[in-house]
Amino acid sequence: MPTLALIILTSGAYGLNALAMLIDKWLLSDKDDPLPSGAYVLMVCGLGALVLIGAPWWLTSLNTREMFLAAWAGLSFVLGLWTMYTALNGASPLRVSPMIGALSPILVTSLAYLFSVEQISENLVPGIIILIIASAAFAFDARTISFCVRCKFQYLIFAAMSFGLSTLFLKLLFNSAPFLSGFLWSRLFAAVGAAFFLFSPVVRKWLAKKMRRVPNHLQKSKRRKFMPIFFLGQGLGAASFVLVSLAISLGSASLVNSLQGVQYAILFTGSLILAKIFPKRWQEHTDIASIVQKVVGLIILAVGLWIIVTNI
Repeated sequence: MPTLALIILTSGAYGLNALAMLIDKWLLSDKDDPLPSGAYVLMVCGLGALVLIGAPWWLTSLNTREMFLAAWAGLSFVLGLWTMYTALNGASPLRVSPMIGALSPILVTSLAYLFSVEQISENLVPGIIILIIASAAFAFDARTISFCVRCKFQYLIFAAMSFGLSTLFLKLLFNSAPFLSGFLWSRLFAAVGAAFFLFSPVVRKWLAKKMRRVPNHLQKSKRRKFMPIFFLGQGLGAASFVLVSLAISLGSASLVNSLQGVQYAILFTGSLILAKIFPKRWQEHTDIASIVQKVVGLIILAVGLWIIVTNI
């Protein structure tokens, strides 16, 4: 796939995910109608149902090597999620997901180079490095670093490693297997891996307790407003994940991961706009130092994209 087309596809995918994160944060910021605790369960079940719907048409048999890669891609993704939520200890993932997103490209690029997973053009390496720096500029500030230290930094490192390994296993899988079949198999293995948590009595008790709360959590009039927005956010997130996986299958996994700065640029811009329009509903830390840091991140991102586009 041409590099410019890959950049456009990946940027669009990360843009969708940024919108999904803004919607999630909007729902979480409502103190009167907070996001139901069972929302995450509903999201996982919905995505699992989508995989099963597509299985009769697109799920084909894989050889042993491809099945192994699909399994590890799915299981390492589940491990990354579990580790991240363990580190957060129930807090919102929106605070530290940029930090994991900044660490993951470093690991993906390093491992891809060390194990020759893909051939990266020497002309693109400086641009990829600058894009990773841009992601770090968006992710790392004093408030975020302090929060991550309290939430066990080593868990976040392990989460970034797990997500990075999942990306590399997907790339290796897509090199030989059809995209849709490989993608569906990896999601099925992820669902199987997540299902093992149901063997825990604590998890089953927690799920039963939270699911009982969902029907009566909101009044009918408010629920009608809440549910479309909730499912819109989850739909955008799911579409983003599919498009990012497609981009990985068609091009460089290192380049795709390094473009996560586009997502944080949209998050930053959208957060400022919403904080200006809805100051009571949307609380955003807009101190001068933070804004200057994010603006520097935007400049670095633009420079990285310019270097890559001019060296195609």
